[in-house]
Amino acid sequence: MNTRIFLIFASALSLAAAGPQMAGRIEDSQGKAIAGARVRVYPAGAQSPTTTTSDKFGSFTLDVREASSYLLSAETNNLSLATSLRLEAPATDLVIRLEPNAQRTSIVVTADAVATSIDDSGKAFDVLDKESLSRRNEIFVLESLRNTPGMQVQQLGGPGATARIVSRGLRTADTSILIDGFRYRDTTSTQGDAGGLLPDLLIVNPDRLEACRGSESTLYGTHAIGGVVNIVSDSGGGPLHGQVEFEGGGLGLLRGLAKASGGEGRFQWSGALIHLNVLDGIDGTDRYRNTGTQAFGRFALNSKTSFSSRLFTTEAFSQYNSGPGAKFGVAFPAGVIPGTLDFYNPQVNDPDARRATRTIMGMVGLDHQFTSKLNLRVQYNRLYSNRYDANGPAGTGFQARFRDYNQFQGSLDTVATRLNYSWGKRQNLLFGHEFESEHFYNFGDDSNPNAAARSTRKVGVTQRSNAFYVQQQFRFFTGLIVNLSGRVQDFSLRQPNFYGAAAFFEKGDLSSPPRAYTGDASLAYMIARSGTKLRAHVGNAYRAPSLYERFGTSLFSGRYSIYGDPNLRPDRALSMDFGVDQYLAANKVKIAATYFYTRLQQVVGFGPVAREPYGRTSGYYNTGGGLARGVEISATLQPTRKLSIQTAYTYVGTLERRPIFLTGELQSQRVFPKTFSLTSTYFFTSNFDVSFDYFHASSYLVPFFVSTGSRAFRFEGPRKADIATRYRIPVKDRYTLELFGRLENIADRTYYEAGYQTPGIWGTAGVRWRF
Repeated sequence: MNTRIFLIFASALSLAAAGPQMAGRIEDSQGKAIAGARVRVYPAGAQSPTTTTSDKFGSFTLDVREASSYLLSAETNNLSLATSLRLEAPATDLVIRLEPNAQRTSIVVTADAVATSIDDSGKAFDVLDKESLSRRNEIFVLESLRNTPGMQVQQLGGPGATARIVSRGLRTADTSILIDGFRYRDTTSTQGDAGGLLPDLLIVNPDRLEACRGSESTLYGTHAIGGVVNIVSDSGGGPLHGQVEFEGGGLGLLRGLAKASGGEGRFQWSGALIHLNVLDGIDGTDRYRNTGTQAFGRFALNSKTSFSSRLFTTEAFSQYNSGPGAKFGVAFPAGVIPGTLDFYNPQVNDPDARRATRTIMGMVGLDHQFTSKLNLRVQYNRLYSNRYDANGPAGTGFQARFRDYNQFQGSLDTVATRLNYSWGKRQNLLFGHEFESEHFYNFGDDSNPNAAARSTRKVGVTQRSNAFYVQQQFRFFTGLIVNLSGRVQDFSLRQPNFYGAAAFFEKGDLSSPPRAYTGDASLAYMIARSGTKLRAHVGNAYRAPSLYERFGTSLFSGRYSIYGDPNLRPDRALSMDFGVDQYLAANKVKIAATYFYTRLQQVVGFGPVAREPYGRTSGYYNTGGGLARGVEISATLQPTRKLSIQTAYTYVGTLERRPIFLTGELQSQRVFPKTFSLTSTYFFTSNFDVSFDYFHASSYLVPFFVSTGSRAFRFEGPRKADIATRYRIPVKDRYTLELFGRLENIADRTYYEAGYQTPGIWGTAGVRWRF
């Protein structure tokens, strides 16, 4: 009886899950079947696809949910063959022909918060799919973005050292890092951004990285002033497949990675585990360890309802150095000082400086399709971060008397609800609500052995916010697509808990930040006959003052300082850009040009402050911002099946409203005015390819403190060339042994990023088993 009941239940569940199907055949330009091509289908309003791979006959079948329309893409893993198309209804007799294409990934989810064809978005963005990351054997997320137009990456030392990313000449805090559309940021950092977590972002299990430039606060809230980087998890799908790999080499680097994915029915999944261990680093004592996981799963209860979940974790430890600084007792020239070793000291080893970070980010969600035109998504995401910094008396320069210990523990809980309504074949309306609760906890101890003289502090703050946003996409028969969106966000501060700081903060008004309003408009116009796309984007953006900027404290050698101002107002900015994308030679060539302009109307600064209720002499305060403007030019070429080339040039001019250097320079600090990059891959055979990267930046200014204040030092920009190679040995139909390697800084140039020495020539080699 129990067996019969189970069979009846299983049969009913299977019937309930039955829904529309997509099926067809993948072939090349000569009509030959392509096995192993990856096929994705995005129903209207979706953020993640249903995925499978073609079999040895080139055939594929996918169960999809009901929707008013669908976006389908197909691509190969090795050679750059790809295509995409829009379907108004499911089809089971598709014949999809793949051609060499300059734009491998033709569907993005970040620019407009739903799956969108690249031809339909009026925003500037670039996509790095997992195949291009594999070709270059990238390890860190930031390093893989170095050649992206409009984005600048600085690694201040070797693997695991402090890193920063700059979008369009703005500040690190003006770039929002997302994982599957949710903010990945440290609520306890000085600006509440991802800055403290960036060095530990490894390439674990992404499907792709989407870098969208320009204001995105309307869709993604705080910090999205200069742009967003979205790490899109691999959603799995298809027959069971995966890889196990190991590599090692220079700097004492050892890395292991294992990942797998699959799911051809109602359940799609993927998961990966990585461990990185750097035993030496640049000076032989810069140890770094990092263990990370990334997993995703989706279960379709029936053709209308599905559940999804995602997990992303890091556990990192590093030894870091004392930072660089100007030499004392040296006669400096007038004006800008050359960034040479005659005038400054580079970083030096600090034997007892340690940093450790743990992050856990998890999401669960529900998707329900009410009708073919109306769908609902509800998701809960939690990000927990815990990092500590410890530094004792050993080392040179200013050091603690005993052992300063600082712990920063934060959490970010988000409940996101979105309702997507396709009220016409060419019209789409999106409503959204976000509830967010962020918590900040800071503990400091100077480890003074004299208990009576020991200095400790604790600060705990919780803030909640509610945001409502709406986006309307209009499609016109003429090829014009217009996106209009708006957002309003309210903040609510709970009464902070202080230990050691109440005497300061209880004197002022502990009010919530003011309400934030943002609006955004973009348009895209595709001229199909000439392959020309015109686009424009304008919007305002904001960054809410961090809890540290409002309630932050510092402990050094027993001295307790208050830096925060509870009454800070948010950063506000206005930005616009317009450009053109031109496709040539049957989509084998894409040329893009963009002009951008951003004005920071109001920002949070740091420096001396007038006497005020909290008795501070220095700390955070509101001030006027600066501006950044420039051009981005890029070209992507796929002249043959074997050769792909990407190149980019960016010019950015930045001006501060007030000089930040004693000698009056208005140019922003640590920003390359000009950058050039080149990435090329050549397939000698379908199993052997070589990739070459080159990056060149112009000189830039870095502030160092001298006896009279901050002076500008001009450093030469990095010029770095890397080469990576892969060789695949097919073992059986489903198994491949892959040998790979990467050589960095092949010219062995010695250069310093903002005064921090970087590695000379070094490389790694490894083996990968694919199944």
